Amino acid sequence: MQLVYLSNRPEVLVGTLRAVEHWMPWATEAVVCAPVTDLAALRELDTSVSLTVVEDTEVSGLSPNELAGLDHVSRNVTLRRAMLEQGLLAETFILSDDDYRPLAKILPTDFVLSDGRHQGYWFHRLDTWAANDTAYDRAQTRTLATLRLLGTETLAYGAHMPQVMRRVWLSEAFEAADDVGAGALIDEWSLYFNVASARHPEGFAPPRPFRTLAWPAWPHQWEHEVAPNPIRFENHYPEHELPGGLFEGLAPVTTATGALDRIERWRAAEIAIGELRFDPGWKDPWTQGRASRRRVMDAMRFGAKIRNYLDFGS
Repeated sequence: MQLVYLSNRPEVLVGTLRAVEHWMPWATEAVVCAPVTDLAALRELDTSVSLTVVEDTEVSGLSPNELAGLDHVSRNVTLRRAMLEQGLLAETFILSDDDYRPLAKILPTDFVLSDGRHQGYWFHRLDTWAANDTAYDRAQTRTLATLRLLGTETLAYGAHMPQVMRRVWLSEAFEAADDVGAGALIDEWSLYFNVASARHPEGFAPPRPFRTLAWPAWPHQWEHEVAPNPIRFENHYPEHELPGGLFEGLAPVTTATGALDRIERWRAAEIAIGELRFDPGWKDPWTQGRASRRRVMDAMRFGAKIRNYLDFGS
């Protein structure tokens, strides 16, 4: 089974490949699209996974400046579609990213069932995604509009975990998006599973909830519509391993307790942040480790306690 990556971070990709070697030993081949500045480092990675490394400008036909001028969603979609059109993808492949790390034993049947049907994993509904601030958010809105025009379901499959796809069906999905003028600012994961499952229902099992830890990056950045269960992958943020990160000091994900410790640390943070308690050492998105911002959160927590007390007495 072929894995497909975009990467401009060799140090992140090698950590992910170590986890793949350990937890997904049946995945022995990968194609990686990367900038020219990272080609040599990626080609020299010490890994048992057979790597084919290709340059992003050569694959896409765009210059480095043109690629740099795209928002990250449009860039990723442009490169993945170019890899598809250049014939670099296997008939059936697993689309991933350099920071989607397995945390536990993964079987081929997690993606392709014994009867040959493909298993997709959703994490939200596009019509209840409440933000429209970032390129990622805008892609969710545009994908929703695209799928409504195409008359398909509108589940969000950009679950920050690997997902299995068929090359021909992905091409069909992009062509369908072209027919309604969607362009590159689109969620290719959601586009694929909603369109392909509508056109080829016999090829898909009913969608399951996603299996990703650290999506979002911090608890309560947005609320889950469906809980990840079981957890099988980590959406890896390098900063989580650094001082102030959620997983600072924890063992690698390839060790016996690597996954358990991460899930436990995440849950503890989930409870604390839900109560507006922030560890002084955290570099979280709300306080950034600043005492002044923590004091504001303390005041908000105190105010919430007062409100709860008054509501109880009324």
